[in-house]
Amino acid sequence: MVLFPSDFTKNKDSIPINGLIWMGQKSFMISQIKEKIDAGFDCIKIKIGSLDFTTELELIKNIRKEYSSKNLEIRVDANCAFTFSKALEKLKKLSNFSFKNWKDFDLDLFVMITKSVLSKIKPFNHKISGFDKSPSAISKCDQNIINAGFEDLISISKDDFFRSIKVNDEYLHLVFNPPYGERLSIDLESFYKKIGDKLKTDYSNSNAWFITSSIEALKFVGLRPSRKIKLL
Repeated sequence: MVLFPSDFTKNKDSIPINGLIWMGQKSFMISQIKEKIDAGFDCIKIKIGSLDFTTELELIKNIRKEYSSKNLEIRVDANCAFTFSKALEKLKKLSNFSFKNWKDFDLDLFVMITKSVLSKIKPFNHKISGFDKSPSAISKCDQNIINAGFEDLISISKDDFFRSIKVNDEYLHLVFNPPYGERLSIDLESFYKKIGDKLKTDYSNSNAWFITSSIEALKFVGLRPSRKIKLL
């Protein structure tokens, strides 16, 4: 069943798309840009945020020297790399290079919403700690924390939950996003049971939340849930 019939769904017309430029080292991004343009794309979307902003601006500036806005449309995807305090400043610098903009983008409205959100920030007198066994995952988390400006609130370390120790008996809130047997092949029953056993023996006076798509696996934790929230 076709919900929105069109010439495209009838194989009578195509849909224009942009050539996607993935984040990476400068040389890698340049090679992708040349490849897309040589392939005939007249619109490219550049994912930015992995390099320092000055390098990315220079990269975009060099593209504009060779291709005018009439010949090539440029879009950027910052992937949450801009903090609230720096976003407007960076957007103004990017605006010098004739980007493809939202047709209904309203800069004054953006500034008003940003100020409104910032004015609602409340003091947070707690610490958030996280750990993972993967160095690459930790590295990405650290960079996202820095980009969000939360270095004073969040810390990430390489550790194993099953070897962890609760340092005191103060109330603790834990959030788990454990494997659910799709990307990682594990014995769900023994793995989730092991989590439950650890919580029972070493994490008293704690509240644990699980984010998982396997409802069956949660049964092996061995703890009665006080609340279940189904996400569609």
